[in-house]
Amino acid sequence: MKYLTSLFALLIACQLNAQNNNTIFAQPLTQDETGQHISFKVASEANIRQYVIEASTDSVNFEVIGTLPSKGNTLVPRVYQFTSITNYRYYRVKQTDYAGIATAVLQISEPLKLKEPEKPSPSNPALSHNEK
Repeated sequence: MKYLTSLFALLIACQLNAQNNNTIFAQPLTQDETGQHISFKVASEANIRQYVIEASTDSVNFEVIGTLPSKGNTLVPRVYQFTSITNYRYYRVKQTDYAGIATAVLQISEPLKLKEPEKPSPSNPALSHNEK
């Protein structure tokens, strides 16, 4: 019985691995007073150990700034988020398996800077909140 259970688990893992395209999709980058928020979506996961978050100021030399553990094998898409309290211009996410091999890499550019909301002015009446 133990053999059948192990064989079944191996079969499920192989099916998940065959269907896992190891694709990571970038989500919009955001920034607020708490830091820069790096978000990404994975189509499915099989045999994924973790996601390594790296940052760079020049898009050439990256350093590891954190990791996110995988949430486990699934065929359901998942979204992950990491907040960096230091401002970098470039980020990279490496999806690594249990052997430590990077199976997919996603490079992300500088997040959009938050703009101050425009204030109503006589020269821009469209922004005026005073209605007649």
